[in-house]
This record gives sequence, C-alpha cells and structure tokens, in this order.
Amino acid sequence: MTIGRPISGVGARVLDPGLRPVPPGVVGELYLAGRALGRGYHGRAGLSAGRFVADPFGVGTRMYRTGDLVSWTPDGELIYHGRNDFQIKIRGMRVEPGEVDAVLVTHPDVEHSVSVGMPTPAGDTVLVSYVTGRPGRSPAPEQIVDHAVAHLPAHLVPHTVQVLEEFPVTRTGKVDRRALPAVEISPAREYVAPRSRLEAAVAQIFADVLGLQTVSVHDGFFELGGSSLSATKVTYRVEQHVDRRVPLALLFENPTVASFVAALHTVESVGAGRVLTPRERPHMVDLTGVQRGLWSLNQIDPSSSAYNVGFTLELDGPLDIPALTGALGDVIARHESLRTRYPLHEGRPVQVIIPAADALRGFRVALVDTTPDRVGEEIAAVVEPGFDLTGPNAIRAVILRLASDRHLLVFVVHHINADGGSLRPLARDLTTAYRARISGQAGPWTATVSAPRVQYADYAIWHAERLAAEAPGGLTEERAQLEYWERRLGTVREPAVIPTDRPRPAEPRHRGGVVDLSIPPETATVLKHLARVNNTTQFVVMHAALAVLIGRLSGSEDIVIGTPFAGRDDPALAEMVGMLATTVPLRTRLRLDEPFDELLRRVRTEDVTDLAHADVAFDQIVDHLNRAETGPVRRGRHNPLFSVMLSYQNLDFPEVSLDGLSVRVRPPASIAAKVDLEIMVYPDDLDGVDRGGALGGQIAYDTDLFDRAGAERIVERYRNLLTDIAARPGTPVGDLSIWADRQSSEVVDEEQALHELVSAVAATVLDAVIGIPGAPSVTFADLEATSVAMAFSVPDEDPGEALTVAVTTLLADADRTIDEVFACIRTAATNALCVGADAVNGEPRRNRADPA
Repeated sequence: MTIGRPISGVGARVLDPGLRPVPPGVVGELYLAGRALGRGYHGRAGLSAGRFVADPFGVGTRMYRTGDLVSWTPDGELIYHGRNDFQIKIRGMRVEPGEVDAVLVTHPDVEHSVSVGMPTPAGDTVLVSYVTGRPGRSPAPEQIVDHAVAHLPAHLVPHTVQVLEEFPVTRTGKVDRRALPAVEISPAREYVAPRSRLEAAVAQIFADVLGLQTVSVHDGFFELGGSSLSATKVTYRVEQHVDRRVPLALLFENPTVASFVAALHTVESVGAGRVLTPRERPHMVDLTGVQRGLWSLNQIDPSSSAYNVGFTLELDGPLDIPALTGALGDVIARHESLRTRYPLHEGRPVQVIIPAADALRGFRVALVDTTPDRVGEEIAAVVEPGFDLTGPNAIRAVILRLASDRHLLVFVVHHINADGGSLRPLARDLTTAYRARISGQAGPWTATVSAPRVQYADYAIWHAERLAAEAPGGLTEERAQLEYWERRLGTVREPAVIPTDRPRPAEPRHRGGVVDLSIPPETATVLKHLARVNNTTQFVVMHAALAVLIGRLSGSEDIVIGTPFAGRDDPALAEMVGMLATTVPLRTRLRLDEPFDELLRRVRTEDVTDLAHADVAFDQIVDHLNRAETGPVRRGRHNPLFSVMLSYQNLDFPEVSLDGLSVRVRPPASIAAKVDLEIMVYPDDLDGVDRGGALGGQIAYDTDLFDRAGAERIVERYRNLLTDIAARPGTPVGDLSIWADRQSSEVVDEEQALHELVSAVAATVLDAVIGIPGAPSVTFADLEATSVAMAFSVPDEDPGEALTVAVTTLLADADRTIDEVFACIRTAATNALCVGADAVNGEPRRNRADPA
C-alpha cells in the first residue's frame, strides 16, 4: 500500500540492517528525522533508547526507528510492506507473517488470517496460521495449506492452520496475539493419503526414488532428501506415466505431491517420447554427442590419460587368479560398451561392437610379481598410458602379486566406454562372476543376475531419436536446445579466472593434485535447511556460494561453472555400463548488492532450466556457439567457457566383495586436472568416510597453476564463505566474508590507491599474475616496471596516470572498460597480498618462480 511522501519538517530514510540507504524497490526499515522529531517517550527511558537512535547522517542528532517496512518508488513515494515487530526466524530464514496472511485471505473461504511463530517440542520454530471463515463458509485446514503451497515459497507455508470463530482482541480492537489458543505441534505434518489415482502414482514415484515406504501428499520432495539427480528421475518417470513432457522446473516450483499433481494439469500435451527399449541396430552405430567430443580429444593426443577411468583393489587372502581373470572376461562379455571400438567410417567415427568371443580372445590379464616399493610404478604403468580408440577395445587389467596372499587388481577403461555411474554395476557384476567361478557354476548370469535390459548401443539410438523428435515451435529437440544455449551463453566473453601461483602454460598438461575440503557439521546442517526452505537442493546452495567465491577472487561478475550431469533418469539406465554423463555449463551473473538468499532463489531457477537442456553434449554447445560467432572462441585444449567445475558426488561408491578376500579400494596416486579447479562434494559421506556430520569433499587443482598451499587457501576461503552464508543468508554477496580474521582488512586497506597496491604486490609477492580473462598474462612486477617507466613521460610524474598508461599498454586486449580492468587488478592485488600475509603469520611460502 502506498503511504505517500514525508511531510514538511520530517526526514524519511529507508535503511537496511546495517543502517545503509536502500535503492528504490528494496524493502528496508523506515527511520524518521528532522525538526519535527520528538525527544522520546515520557518516563520510558528503555523504550526511548531502543527507538530514538543515533543518526549516522547527522552530527549529534537522532532518528526514530518506526519498525515499519517500506520501500521507495522511483518517484519518491513510500510503499508500506508491514511491520518488523512480528518477524520470526524459521530455519535460519526471516519470515514476515504479513506476507503469509496476505496470501491466505485470497482463499475463497478465508476472511481474516493471523500467522505467528510457535515452538515445537524439539525446540524449533514453525509457522502457525489462524484463520476465520467468510460468512457461510467453513475453511478446511488441508485446503488452506494446499492453497499456501501453490502460492508461497516453502519456508512461508504454514506448518499448521487452525480455524477460529473469531480472533481475540485487545481493548483497542487489535488482535491479541498472546490470547490466541494454543496449538498442538507435532514434529512432522500428519500423513495425508493420496486423494486421486494421479496423486497415488506420483506419491509412489516419490517413495521409490527416495527409498521410502510412503509419502504424504503434503510432504516436500526436497524436505525428504531429494536432490537434482533424483528430481530428474522423478520427472522422467512421471513423463512415462502421463505421456507428456514434464519440465524439471515444475518439481522445484511444486515440490509436494499435491502441488506437483495440480501443476501437471498446466503442462502442454507434448508426448514424452519413445520409451527406452532394445533397438534393431545396424553393424555400425553413430556415437553420441558426448562420445564424439571424447573421441576428438583422443585423436589430438592418444597418449593422454586425462580421460582414463580406473580403480585399484587391494586383495588380501587366498586369491583364485584364474577365477578372477575369468570373472573379468565375464563382465566384458556382459557389457557391450567394454568391447566396443571407434573407427572412422566415411569420415565420421562410429561404434563397432566386437563379438564377445573375439574380444575375450584379445583380452589378457597379466600377472606381475612386484615389491611394495615398486607398486606405485607398476600401477602407473597400467593407468597412465592412453588408448587408441580406433583400435582394440579400450580396456586394460593387471594383477600385481606382492605375496601369495597379497595382490592388487588394477583396472582401467577409457571414459568413452564408462562413466562414474558405471562403477556400481561393474562392481556388482565382478562380485557375482567371481563367486560363480570359484563355486564352479556353468555361467555367472543364468540364475543370479538377469541380462541387462538395454545396452549402450540401444541408448545411443534412442538418444538420437529423442534429439530428432519435434519440440514445441516446430524445431527438433536438438536444435531447440542448441538455440537455448546460444541465448544463454552467447554473450560470455572469457572464463572467469582466479589468480594462480604460476603463469598459465600454452597448453594444459592435465596434471592434478588434491586437497581435502571439510565443512563443519553445524554449518552443513544450516546449509541443508537453507536449501529446503528455498525448495532447492544442497547442490544449488554450494553452486551459488562457489559462484560468489569465484566472482570475488576473479573480480568478474559473470561466472560460468561446469558440472557433470549423470543422465541416468530412466530406470533402464541404472545398471548400464556406458558414457551417459555430460557436462553442463551453469552461468550466474552476480550483483554485489543482492542478498545471498535472493541469489540462491535465482540460481535455483537458472540451474533447473540449464539442466533441462542437458540432452546436447558440451562440445555440441561450444561448436554451435562458434558457428554462430557468439561466445568465447576455442583456444587449443583450454576450456573456452569455464575454468572451475563443481561435482556433486551423490552416487553411492560401490563396494566390491570377493568371497574369501579382504577387499579395499586403493586411492589413486595422481589425478587428472581437466580444469583449473574442480570442487568435489560427497554428501552424506557417500565416499565411505565417516565425517561425524561434516560435509566433506576434495578440491582437485592443476599443479601447473597452483601449489598445494594455494589450493588449501582456496579451501579455507570457500569454508569461510559457507560459514558466513549459514550465519547471515540475507547478507549482500559483496559483504559476505571469504577471508579469515588474519587475512581481512588488516592486510589490505580498501581506500589505498591502486598504484600503491600494485607497488606493494610487486615488492612482496614475486611473479604474482594478474588474471584478467582475454588479456595477456602480465605479472604485477611487469606492470610496476612499466608504470615506473611511464611516470617520466606524464605531467608531474603522477603515479596514478602512469599506471593508467601502463594498463592500457600491457592489457589492451582485455575487452573491458578501464574501470573494469582496474577492479580486476585491485581484486588480484588484494588476493596476492593476503596470500603473502600467510608467510608473515608463520606459513612458509617459496618463491613461485622456483621449481618445485
């Protein structure tokens, strides 16, 4: 409601919690000042002190804190949004009950509504709404909750609705909130059974995907533990049930069974596509888009191990070597993708499946005697050589024997044949086949395990059919998705690059190192709650936070982060061995004045939409952008869109159990670095490590760019940022803390002149690189030397002007305004000085120009 302008003699200020003015359209608290302001409440010193506060914009003056929430209009009027007296905090989120009441009274049966916060037996606060009915109407609490679910974010939906004849009032006619009747709060909502066939079907799908017995129609999918991966499985199965395409965003926006079913009626009647079943296939099958990208990379450098997928098992006990060798052959015979080669045919690569007998005839498992001090070398000799994908099937296995009862199985396959989701069926089938071999069974699959429902070639044909199908608008699905990505990424200039410890080599060598990441239990718990109250997943929270971190470290406000997408939404794909995963580029534009919780809701919408267009491969997207002459240009083997990835490892790590043996997975001695940094998160300790409630993970880094200490500093800053987000989710992203206390403004003065910062970095942090995307690799020492030389040719030897001339000389290709370049330099200088501060505080730091 508009309340007009301040009257003469009264100054009105709309301020945020930090007493900073807010721009038009942003809600803040109304403060009054000026000549007409009173001195306080007569005889009530405490109340006066709380309401009549010091005026930071005057000298010795005060202002009155009204408690009214308002916002400015562009023409200088005030819009009233309610009071902050009644604000409550639920699971870390501030809730304005008036927003809830405004929606509830739009229900045709409700006349008035009052919402309050009430404690549960567990000590949490939940939202309870009291309503009165319109004359002749009897509101049903379940229908009021459904109405709220359809019109409000999850954290604003009342836990309980109670219907009253009338509200208790005070002598002045206001609702007496203290006299509202008590409500019995149970720890969870009461179970409500499905009320239609479609609700029953959707509830069963929810339960099957989440591994639950039953799901109430008012239970939220993400509150029950749903993730982005499981959400894709739900929408796919619902598509098959209703025979229409169901956008992934529909589930995020309508996370309960009741609201999701209601929203299904609004979906266009576009067929869901053909079901994945075995296909009639020719001798040669086309590659999928993901496979074509991997094949092209392999042809550039067949010796590279960057896309080898391997594991090493430590086997203690009496190993039956012929049985294990035979079991490996049984697994290869079972899965066609493990015996496929990729030759050129008429100028294009194709899949050719080798008959099982021929594949096994050429497959040998060597037995190598070795010693503990040579084990690392022997493993590297198996996993590090590349594969020629046009030749024999790209798979190797070796058994290393250290003693009669100590062995290692080293197994490696090229990524074009298998992805991370393939490890579970591989482990299960190896266990089954070995057990069958040592027990003397005729065949391992006859009675214990059914044949695979579909093979990878069936999937490749089905996927091609899906992309060739007509999408809304008359385009093929493939063309429609590529045009989406052109709109989404066409204006991206260069990947956001954070400052590195060493200059970037001309071509990446993909040599990686790993450091551990651990988020404390209390922070991890709050982040989970933050995800649930925003109808989203922990992945989206981690992604939004990572975008903020990369933006703050790089000085860029346009961040693209890659993420692997499993692509196993169809149940038939769960047990398939093959390359189904793809990489999805997620773009986020940052605004430093945007509160993090608002950024989170925006990132949720953008991520869901991006993931809904993941049927086309990453390389197809890049090739399409290049053909359209939009987006960044490929430069050698460098990724043209992003330098950072976020991998949310929510696939269970498989357990291998071989009868009579103690089996342990041996961690790899090295890791391939596909990008500068890859943040890998293991929710719910799915990697098998018990972290006592902490959220664990790792960061893989390119050792050509970062020292281990540099990667550990990035871990620390990410952890600091997540901790601050958990404590202050409504804080503008530019005000969130990424530095430890000792790395804060004590190291860098934000008001310090830029030329002084450059000089300080050049003098203290040798060879620190200014990482501006699209510009040459320039160190602060280079910039300082050029600036000093230029100072002799500018009036009065002005160091500021000299720096400007030096910047325009050395960084002319940055494709940014001079102010944007200065901002990037200041960010890089701040980071470099904070890194240098580590040495002052006792952390040894070697000269980054020296060899390791």
